[in-house]
Order: sequence, then structure tokens, then C-alpha cells
Amino acid sequence: MQMKHKIVINKSKFNIIVERLSHQLIENHGDFKETVLIGIQPRGIHLCNRIYQKLSSLLSNQNIKIGNLDITFYRDDFRRRQDPLEPQTIDIDFSIEGKHVILIDDVLYTGRSVRAAMDALMAFGRPKSVELTVFIDRRFSRHLPIQPNYVGQKVDTIASEKVIVEFREMKTLSREHLLGIKYLTKEDISLIFKTADNFKRIINQPIKKVPSLRDITVANLFFENSTRTKLSFELAEKRLSADVINFSSGASSVKKGETLIDTVNNILAMKVDMVVMRHPNPGASVFLSRNIDAKIINAGDGTHEHPTQALLDAYSIREKYGEVKDKKIVIIGDILHSRVALSNIYCLQKLGAQVRVCGPSTLIPRFINQLGVKHISNLREALDWCEIANVLRIQLERQDIKYLPSLREYAMVFGINKELLMNLDKEITIMHPGPINRGIELTSDVADSGQSIILEQVENGVAIRMAALYLLAGNIKKNGK
Repeated sequence: MQMKHKIVINKSKFNIIVERLSHQLIENHGDFKETVLIGIQPRGIHLCNRIYQKLSSLLSNQNIKIGNLDITFYRDDFRRRQDPLEPQTIDIDFSIEGKHVILIDDVLYTGRSVRAAMDALMAFGRPKSVELTVFIDRRFSRHLPIQPNYVGQKVDTIASEKVIVEFREMKTLSREHLLGIKYLTKEDISLIFKTADNFKRIINQPIKKVPSLRDITVANLFFENSTRTKLSFELAEKRLSADVINFSSGASSVKKGETLIDTVNNILAMKVDMVVMRHPNPGASVFLSRNIDAKIINAGDGTHEHPTQALLDAYSIREKYGEVKDKKIVIIGDILHSRVALSNIYCLQKLGAQVRVCGPSTLIPRFINQLGVKHISNLREALDWCEIANVLRIQLERQDIKYLPSLREYAMVFGINKELLMNLDKEITIMHPGPINRGIELTSDVADSGQSIILEQVENGVAIRMAALYLLAGNIKKNGK
């Protein structure tokens, strides 16, 4: 017998309900200083996030606490269910002791999920009160022992009818691939940052793994040596539960003369959905995206771009200062051979920062002024101007001629030491994408000082790469690939 379907809440009505429920909550709970929002997994967390966003805008960004509650192990019906129950992520990093708790779920039917949520909630403290918000109260002839405090819409049903809540408004990047910052919009960067915020919370909780990419296979293709970027991507992929294939050109058929396309096509024959690639030739990732049917993330292509490094650098600045706009940032070192420098310039300028470069004139590209970037030849002048110094290493492996008299002379003229920083009339932030050549571009007492956020960059790299993988994977699922 064919089931009849009826849409009871469309997108427009959904937004109206979010607005109404948010105003009702403010009316009863004021500024939310003693009230917390907790979404019941799985669909309740999406609804909770929407109410949280609306409340934050109505209350001028008050510090509203929000959490996710998994009830898998508290249900009493798992033996009767035909679909398997899988534990979800719990994210409640605050005490609910003495607080007013607003539980949020999608549909109220028998009240079983709410009873399980009440049991699960007690592990986090004893609240002063608990109220229930549901988007749909599925009413039928049986009287429920649990009644909601806030209801989006009441729907009269019979016992055999089902009410299903579906979400189809997930935002994705404007591009099918992450090939370079040059191709991203400011909105894309903002979406990656917001997504990374959520993932950073996850990787700092006891259970760091989520099932978001469980059905996705990712191949890491590194045609150049890498430690930090490769490990960061691999950890990000595993945190998202993706299946991971690692490829290294040094131990592959590339040494026997196999072409890039043949190598990748052989890997794609194994049903790979996404490719993370580092390659010595500029434009390799763009070339690949035009010739294979998989999502591509550029992990560095020659001296061209390194988009995820620039994203994590800008994200680290945003984390420390609250925003990137109007910040004065100088990039110091080998600008000519650095893909990090170019991606940073694109990213920081799109976010409204002021950018300068500093280094020997032989290591500054001739076209640098065309990017709207000024070259400061004197290190002390550059440090006096900036709030943040992003220091790059000298990339000797990419230099086919001698650009410097010696590394010792470079360290004397452009190296940053503690004495130099102490003589400034302000405190600046030190960044470095790694690897650090200690004693050349930075001394150890600077790299390990309180002014350095180098380790924060490493941590943020995992969250940013999780965000990029997750957002691109959304396109895979949407297109049915």
C-alpha cells in the first residue's frame, strides 16, 4: 500500500516558527544568563542550533550556552527497533547544576525520547528546572504523560501515521573543489571558519571522533615530502570517520614513469570520493580537477598556493583577536618561492586585513605591488608597523640559483630574536607555518615564547581541514556521487 505524504511545515513556515519560539523563550528566560539550550540527538541539535542563532541575534550576541545530548544508551526500546542505534557525539562542556534547561527535540510522540533525555541529563548535574521545546507535537487519541512547554506546530495524527523532519538547507562551498584561496569568496571563508568552530569543540572533548564522513573514501596523494600537512589531513579525515588511502610518490609507479592522470585514475578505480594532493608543479590540482571525477583539495602545488595553510593562519588570527579585518600583518621571509605567502595574501585581503611583506629584494616577486602589497625592506620598520608577523623559512629546495650571500647573513638582517622584540614599544604576535629553521628566521626563545601562536596554528589546522573535508563532502552526497 502506497503511503501518502503531506508537508506540514515548509522553509518559510519553519523560519517563522524559529522566530516565534525564540521570542517566547526570551519572554520567559530574559537574558539567558541562568538558562542553557540542549538539543536531543540527532535532529534536535539542528533545531537547537537554529534557535541559538536567532536568540544570539536578538540578544546582541549574549553568551548563551548550548549543548548536544546523546540518548542512545538511555532508550528502553532498542531491542524493538528495526534500525540500528548508533551512539552520537555528546557536547556539553558546562555544568547544568542549578540552571534552567531548555531541551529541544523535533517531534513529540510517546515521550520516550524525552524520558531518556531526562535520565541522560542527570549525568551533567541537577538543573533547577527542565522545559521541553518541540517543533511538532504529534497529537493523537492517547493522552501523553509528558507535555511540551513550547510547541512549533500541533499536528493531529493517528497511531499508524509518521511525522518525519528533514533538513535540506545545509550550506556548502561555492566551489566544487578547494584549489586555492583565489577561487573562494569571503562567504566561503566565513563558512569554513564557522564549521571549524564546531569541529574545534569536538576535537577538544573526550570523544573526538564523529561519523560525518563514514561513507566517504579520501586518498592523500603526496608527490612531495610532508610531515605536518600530511599528518594534519590524515588526522582530520580519521576524526570524521573517513576511509583513508595514503600515497607516496617515492614508493610508487611514478618512479617507473607513470603519469599523474594514470596514477590518480588507478586510485579512483578503488571508488575514491576525494583527493588531497600535494605536488611540486604549480597548477597540478587545477589540472587534476578538470580530468577526474572526485573532489580535490590542494595541499600545496609548487610555488602557487597552499589554501588550507592560509585558512588556518587567518583562523588563528581571528581566534586571538576576534576578527581579521583591519589587522596589520607582515609576512617575512622567502616570499618568491612560498605558496603560503600567496595564499595568505589572498585570504587576509579578502577578510579586510592590511598586508605587507618583508625580506631581501631578491626573494620578493616583481609583481608584488600588483597584489596591493607593499614591500618593506627593513625588518625593524616592518615590526614597528605590524601587529602580527607571519615568518616563513628560506626554501632552499626550490632555489635553482643563489639568492643570498649566506644563511648566517640572512639571520643577522632578517632573523627575529628576543632582544629585537623587547626593543619594540608594543607586543606583537609571532606565527610560523613550519618547519622552523631555529636560529635563522626565528630564535628558539622567540618560537617558544608567549608571543608565539605556532602550536595553536597546528591545532587549528586539524579543525580547518575537517571543515573543508566536511563541506566538500556535502557536495558529493548532494550530487549522488
